[in-house]
Amino acid sequence: MEAFGWTRETTYVQQDIQEFCCLLMDNLEKKFDNKKDFENPFADSRVQAEDPKRNLIKSLFNGTTEQVISCRNVEFESKRKENFIDIQLSLKSFTKKFFSIEDSLMDFLAKEELTGDNRYATDQWGKQDADRRVRFVELPKVLMFHLRRCEFDFQTETNKKIKHRFEFPETLDMNKYREQELRIEGGNPYKLYCIFVHHGHDGIAGHYTVLLHEDGEWLEFDDEQVRVVDWDYVQMNSYGGEFHEMMVENKNTRLIKRNKKASSHAYMIIYIDQRYERGRPLKQLRILLTKRNAGSEKYPKFIDLFEGNSTVDFEDKSEFERQFHQTILGR
Repeated sequence: MEAFGWTRETTYVQQDIQEFCCLLMDNLEKKFDNKKDFENPFADSRVQAEDPKRNLIKSLFNGTTEQVISCRNVEFESKRKENFIDIQLSLKSFTKKFFSIEDSLMDFLAKEELTGDNRYATDQWGKQDADRRVRFVELPKVLMFHLRRCEFDFQTETNKKIKHRFEFPETLDMNKYREQELRIEGGNPYKLYCIFVHHGHDGIAGHYTVLLHEDGEWLEFDDEQVRVVDWDYVQMNSYGGEFHEMMVENKNTRLIKRNKKASSHAYMIIYIDQRYERGRPLKQLRILLTKRNAGSEKYPKFIDLFEGNSTVDFEDKSEFERQFHQTILGR
């Protein structure tokens, strides 16, 4: 709790999962940066110019977009690069809904016309008709999408949940969404790794679960409960929209088919670059533990946990927290 600046009372208030992730990564980055003996196992060319032993979060999650504004009637173009940790995708516009991640990505990259009262102001030629677009320059090893499922309802002055069906594939080739000169030869495939699911019919309260794909299996994490599920279950419990459920009518016990609104919707989606030869984050965490010389003699249960020993039990929550802080954060 202290790492997030929370009081005991705050822990009982539902937090937005996207804001929580940003807060978590910011705190982890600070903890790792303060460790003089920490070696970043994810360092690549993007962080070598700074300090390859630091910038752990940047090495994994940071990407770069570029906003390009091109004037139509004069020779002028403005470019500005911005770093991102996650990509926020709309599920609807003023005129239509988006029913897949492909639709939302095309909307994210769509050209915007700057005309009329919205013309672009240049220093040399004054206001000009122009086109504005965003393009991907660098994509991270771990690509996170935040689905904007909540919108503010001005009539009720509350957050309203967008519930229509929204699909995403197990494999996503990001080359389709890069300009020709920035495409990766041979493709740029990303594999679906993790889904944060919000359960509830409104944007005010609810419950979060996690679907994780690891070692060929889908796992569902629901508080302390963990179970193996299949891809059909993943789709039914994260796409949203309507699905059919077989019901039994009490009067004559005959089966009827009934439409039921889904209350489970993906809120954040995480993909991993398949070209990333070092493997998945959990496997890299094992390497990190080894490099930190955590030592099986000092922290046997914690090491076993990340070596795939599913029978490991911690005596209580405080024991897990103590070993996590000392092994990972070095506290």
